[in-house]
Formats: sequence, C-alpha cells, structure tokens
Amino acid sequence: MALKSIENKITTIFDALKPELFSSLVSAAKIISGFDIETKCFKAPSLALHMGTNLKILCDVALKVVIENKNIPNITWDDKQGKKMEIKELSKLISGHWCNELSSLALKNLKEKQWGKPTELSLTSDISALQTYCNNMIV
Repeated sequence: MALKSIENKITTIFDALKPELFSSLVSAAKIISGFDIETKCFKAPSLALHMGTNLKILCDVALKVVIENKNIPNITWDDKQGKKMEIKELSKLISGHWCNELSSLALKNLKEKQWGKPTELSLTSDISALQTYCNNMIV
C-alpha cells in the first residue's frame, strides 16, 4: 500500500518488480519502517533491515513463477524474457544498493538504541553469596 501511494499505476506485485521502481521501493520501505527525515532515525529499524531480504525473496519467487509460466489470475506479461530480466535486474539492485540506501542507516539506529540501554551487573553481595554457596557445596 505504501508503494501504491507513491506509484499509483501499480496494480499487482509483478508491476512493482521493475528496476526503475527501485527508488520507489526504498521510499516505501522508509514509510513502512517510520523513517524521520529530520532525525534520520527509524521507528522500526529492524523492519527496514528485513525489507531488503523480503524483497530479494519476493524477486526469487516471482522469477520462479515466470520461468515456470504459472497461470495466476489477473497477472499477465507479454514478454517472458523481458519480465525475467526486469526481475533479475531489480534483484541485483537490491543486493548491491539496498545497504547504501537503507540498511546501513537502520543498523546504525539499532546500535545507537543499544547504547542507551544500561547493562545490569550482579551485586557484589550476590556474587559473594554464590561463592559461599559453591564453597559449601564442595566441602
């Protein structure tokens, strides 16, 4: 739905699997994962990371459907070779450039969120009690 809001001519998922729509796919992923342009932060950075993987899987499945010439209602393509090339080229763009466009920033956001979480350490009294217990068990 996010992609449809950017590219209103898309009616099926196969319409979206074109290399010229790569930047629109990136924009849609930013919308879905809650990217804030001003702070350059994601509300859901892990979702942004997974979107690239999911798109690659989608390309693989779509390529299989085209190669096997599956009959899917409301989905047709005139040029089977052309559709295969489009899907392969989009998959290459995702593999080669998704990281630059989205993943690296999302990963940075995830790491920064981890910095803010304090690490809880055991109390000295708890460690002493454990050591005493272990010593008593040994004897």
